[in-house]
Amino acid sequence: MHLVSRVEQTVHIAGTAFALAEGESICTEYSCKYSLKDFAGLASEAGLRVRQVWLDERAWFSVQYLSVEAG
Repeated sequence: MHLVSRVEQTVHIAGTAFALAEGESICTEYSCKYSLKDFAGLASEAGLRVRQVWLDERAWFSVQYLSVEAG
């Protein structure tokens, strides 16, 4: 996802100034798609366990509740 500055501006974040030109694009997100099984595998590699999964009616999106696996 990208945001595009509509005007020339300077944005201050945590004490740092960022100058943006009119029309300048800023990358704000990278989105990755995983199957539920693949995501659970990634979570497991990070020491997490999928406890609950909620899906939209088409199963295109999920919200997942993860917890730290007991050692």
